[in-house]
Amino acid sequence: MGKFGENNSKIIRSIVIAYLSEHGYLKNEGNLSENINIQEDMIGAVVDVLEEKGVMSGQDLDTKMKKDYTQNKILQRLMN
Repeated sequence: MGKFGENNSKIIRSIVIAYLSEHGYLKNEGNLSENINIQEDMIGAVVDVLEEKGVMSGQDLDTKMKKDYTQNKILQRLMN
């Protein structure tokens, strides 16, 4: 069993970038690459805390992300 981040990292990264862009967090901000790295570190820290506290495992989060990603893809197809 892998740790969080070994699976779906590209999906999570894309979702985070899209969310931050939609909400204006990445607009007119200096170096996009640096901002993305900071956001990745923040997400990683949150996941680590959730795992340490026993709130959610990396596998639980991977399963949830896959489900949400699939649902979003279906909705996008229906909207087009």
